[in-house]
Amino acid sequence: MSNLFDSENRRVIETLNAGLGTKHRTKPYNLNNPNDLKHALMIATGAYRDYWHYKRELMGVSENFDESLEHYDTVAWIRVYPIIGRIYYFNQIMMQARYVNALNIDKRLSYRVAMRRKCFNLLKKHSTR
Repeated sequence: MSNLFDSENRRVIETLNAGLGTKHRTKPYNLNNPNDLKHALMIATGAYRDYWHYKRELMGVSENFDESLEHYDTVAWIRVYPIIGRIYYFNQIMMQARYVNALNIDKRLSYRVAMRRKCFNLLKKHSTR
């Protein structure tokens, strides 16, 4: 937070406060002062919770988009996620096999969940390279 209060940023914040009538802080926090400590913790906690909420929302949108792409435009889905596409087709072949069809519904669902996890882990592994 210290770079937030350098002279250039302080002028920008003061201009913003004057123009919009806001009361954004323009001086650094003194963490030895209980009121400053309380305010700094409140700001940091609020920012963390907001960003975490946004991350969850974006992950939900991404998952919904992925599901739609997978079901309605499989070719595009395979092009976007080539690793998942290969595992997806392997999964489809295995799901059609007799021994998988003979399994009860709980085992079939756990199999699908395991395959999705495998896809996710492969994608994660290849995206960090």
